[in-house]
This record gives sequence, structure tokens and C-alpha cells, in this order.
Amino acid sequence: MATNKNATIRYQNHDRCFRNPGRKYYINDLIEACNEALLDVDPFSSGVKKWQIFDDIKFMRDYRGFSAPIELLKSRLCLYTICRIIGAK
Repeated sequence: MATNKNATIRYQNHDRCFRNPGRKYYINDLIEACNEALLDVDPFSSGVKKWQIFDDIKFMRDYRGFSAPIELLKSRLCLYTICRIIGAK
């Protein structure tokens, strides 16, 4: 496995989760969804930890990353969503 634990797979999984308007994702939900996606690719994957998900979200929000409009809705429960951009379809 790559040393970055398949960052592209994780980012795609986060994007899929954030774009799902029918479900609210908490940090543990993101960890579970990410681990399932990684296990599909590599059955021997050790999975990801909470800090790695936080770093992924931080990178995705950063202008050097994807500048994704991700916002934290509840800090204690760590509920994340993608901001709805006016005019975006």
C-alpha cells in the first residue's frame, strides 16, 4: 500500500459523502465510509484514524488543496457538510 494510504480514494469518498444531501455525516461515519472504500481496494488495509480524516478535510478546504466549501455545522459532534453555492447545479 502507498505511504499516503490512498489519499485519492479517501478524497473521493469524502466528496461522495459531503455531496449526499440525504444523510448527515459525523466524523465516525466518515471514518467508517472511508475504511469501507479502502477495504474494497486493499483487503489488507489497516484503515484510517480520526486525525487522518481531520487532516483530509483541512487539506480539502485549503486553497492549496481543493478549496472545497466544507463547513463544520456542530463542532462537538463534528458534523460536516458541503456548502451550497448559489447558482451551482
